[in-house]
Amino acid sequence: HRMQAGSRTLFGWCAWDTLFLPELLGEPVRVRSVSPDGTEVTLRVAAGGVRERSHREMVVTLPRPEQCRVEDVQVLSTFCRFIHFFTDPEAARSWAREALEDALVLPLVEAFRLGAECNRLRFGAVLGSER
Repeated sequence: HRMQAGSRTLFGWCAWDTLFLPELLGEPVRVRSVSPDGTEVTLRVAAGGVRERSHREMVVTLPRPEQCRVEDVQVLSTFCRFIHFFTDPEAARSWAREALEDALVLPLVEAFRLGAECNRLRFGAVLGSER
């Protein structure tokens, strides 16, 4: 998940990283990623939200909480590997049926809001007042 922040190229471990990191970086990013089905997706994300997207119905898959082992230090293999962009909900559900028994399929805006809320919970004192 490639992010372009000004002249810097950064990479996220999962699609969700690209939604909450712009706020922590303090600047908007352009994102380029490839869905597990091989489709390229692009978006522009700022601290206030998703500003542009290549596919109108883009969604993000997340494992359900009961599928996660947060105490596990292998974040990439137990959490991030299930978090992807998809062009639409049906493409995500089709992938999830094979990769997981059940997954959350969130609209892009909701996945962004969840990331912003996590930023508030973890870094609220540094980021300023709650929204």
